[in-house]
Amino acid sequence: MRRRRALGLAVAATTASLLSACGRGGLAVSEVRAARQESARIARFGAIAPDDFTADGINRALRAVAAVGGEVVLAEGTYVIDKTVEIPTDNVTLRGAGPGTVLQATDNAFVMLYLHQRKLVTVADLRIVGYGQDGRGGAGINASQIERCTFENLTVERCGSSDAAGIFMQRSSYNRIAGCHLESNGRGLHLYRDSTNNVIDRCTGYRNAKEMIFITTGGSDNAVSNCVSENDAVSAPAVSIAIHRSDRTSVTDTIVRRTGTEQGIEIAAGADNVVAGCTISESVWAGLHVVNAVRTVVTGNRIVQNRQSGILLRKAGTPEDVRPCDDCIISGNEISGNNTARRPANEVSWAGIEIESGNNVIIESNVLDDNYSAAVYIHPGNSGTRIMTNELRGIHATRLINRGDGTLADING
Repeated sequence: MRRRRALGLAVAATTASLLSACGRGGLAVSEVRAARQESARIARFGAIAPDDFTADGINRALRAVAAVGGEVVLAEGTYVIDKTVEIPTDNVTLRGAGPGTVLQATDNAFVMLYLHQRKLVTVADLRIVGYGQDGRGGAGINASQIERCTFENLTVERCGSSDAAGIFMQRSSYNRIAGCHLESNGRGLHLYRDSTNNVIDRCTGYRNAKEMIFITTGGSDNAVSNCVSENDAVSAPAVSIAIHRSDRTSVTDTIVRRTGTEQGIEIAAGADNVVAGCTISESVWAGLHVVNAVRTVVTGNRIVQNRQSGILLRKAGTPEDVRPCDDCIISGNEISGNNTARRPANEVSWAGIEIESGNNVIIESNVLDDNYSAAVYIHPGNSGTRIMTNELRGIHATRLINRGDGTLADING
């Protein structure tokens, strides 16, 4: 009761200070500034015990934060969330005390945290726990048309069915998702429909049913960096990190290990995307899958111990997407130990680099080591492949299987 009364007094003090300021009329600029600073200060609701504050309480505190901005701060403990918590205004922070501050859903019938058309919102230092991967609804964070918002140091787990997500954003731009851990969700992070210029940095994923990160349908100029995916796509056909129908997006300095059902990273139906400085290993299909994508740059990666090809370029899927992967550059990569089943070239086309469909592809300055069948396999119907200054090591049944046209090949080893 004492804590509830303290919270009420804080809200009352905020309202009283603003009403008093407005009632005097003709305030000096310094007085208005002081009133706003007091409002922002009082709006920091700290040391709130979980038994005092469920979803209704958190919503009341967020609504009490003045438009000038402020924070709602939740102390450690488990907060029972039985309905959606909604961010009601711009320039607001909802902050916990770290992973010990837990928002726990009572069922999977609702989105836990919702933002619509918000700017400059921060959600940080919380653990958001849904009601399970199975069932309908239950996304952790659902954001639509947001801009310049930050999601930082969050753990989001057990949210959504296989088609929902721990964090879902659509038509959202210039946001930052940093230091978040996404575990056992339907998808970890899903950026959908015209989401642009977002930064995803230092995030980790573990055992999400589908992708840890899925950027799709009109996304452009997004950046994924310094992330780690482990055992994602564990129970549904998917890859660990997928960039679909999106352009000019980069995946850099990221580790993808042990994808559960398909490839490690997939670049699909887009243009001018980059995969650089990544380690992709132990996928059950190819390590890196480039499909229906043009001018993809693959450079400085370590692509090792994947079950099928290290890198696969192909066309497939829905008719409107299908096209060869033309004008791609594969340069300066270590591609080794792929084709872990050691299937021979007369049985499969798995290779260090496999070009099923792609014209004018440049393959240069790569190290290809112990890929067992072919180092490079070029299928019929492809033309203009240029293979230059690559180094062969270890075991390959053959350096190059070339069934394309106009190939210029120089493989040392």
